[in-house]
Amino acid sequence: ICWDYKNKKILDIGSGIGRHIPYLLSEGFDVNSLEVSRQIVKQLSSQFSDVNFVVGKNNDIPFVDNYFYYILACASIYSLSTIKSDISENYKETCRVIKSDGKIVFSMLGHKHSMLENSKRYENNFLILKNNHGFVPNVIIRPFLPKDKYHDIFSHFEISHHGEIIEN
Repeated sequence: ICWDYKNKKILDIGSGIGRHIPYLLSEGFDVNSLEVSRQIVKQLSSQFSDVNFVVGKNNDIPFVDNYFYYILACASIYSLSTIKSDISENYKETCRVIKSDGKIVFSMLGHKHSMLENSKRYENNFLILKNNHGFVPNVIIRPFLPKDKYHDIFSHFEISHHGEIIEN
């Protein structure tokens, strides 16, 4: 990994309360944020004037191809527009906007994560989150995929780690 982040474009997908933004700015990144909630974008824009905030969804990222050196998608890559959405569209769209030598860091919720409590479950592991820790309510997600699916979707990337976020 190149440790010189100065002016490297990064996309923070699902910035939420902006918890990663101060760190990314301190490292010198050119920070861009994709967030589904207009209200959150408005709030974060007033806090971080040097960040480009865009309202949008994972399956339709409003940036040109090969734009970002880095993409950070912590607890957000699996958010879907509808129950009939295909999560692979989120991955394909992420791959579209990352440079060929870019790096993607994303996290997926494990089967036992507290955000999944009281969620309405549908077939094929789709859920509607009820306990979203104060973020956008009633989010539709597909929180976990088998490891072989990651390799299929990200076939042109090196997967350096695969695991689940599980709380004790």
